[in-house]
Amino acid sequence: MNPSKQQTSKRRRFPSVHQTRLLHLRWGWWLLAIFGFMGLVLDSFHGFKQSFYVAEDVQLRRLLWMTSHAGGVVLGIVNIAFAASVHRFQSGLVCLRSSMGLIAANVAIPSGLFVAGLFLHDDRPGTGLLLFFIGAVLLLGSLLLMAQAGRRSSGTAG
Repeated sequence: MNPSKQQTSKRRRFPSVHQTRLLHLRWGWWLLAIFGFMGLVLDSFHGFKQSFYVAEDVQLRRLLWMTSHAGGVVLGIVNIAFAASVHRFQSGLVCLRSSMGLIAANVAIPSGLFVAGLFLHDDRPGTGLLLFFIGAVLLLGSLLLMAQAGRRSSGTAG
């Protein structure tokens, strides 16, 4: 085998900026659609006074589900912003790690909040809240990686 072919085959292949941009645009718009629909469903539960949603003893459920809805919408916007700015960053590895962390947070944050509200234990959130905290750490890590990469690519110091 040609030595130059061996070196290129051993190098890691990162998704292109275009592929990463399309991936996050898709995630962003789908998150907005799904969690926008979820907001409509939650509002209909409230409007039709569904007891499992508006009863006095399940206020925590309503709060967790509304927070899941709002978090999903915000994550959709964050994905669209990520897609709009990903071309400004030079490091493929930083971009890949940030992208993977953001996608994992897209799943973990809203689903953790929803599951925590689904299984309440004596007016305490369920163990799904652990999934939320894992997602929050992944989201903050991704945002910090991108902020650091943006700082380096813009050439500003301090």
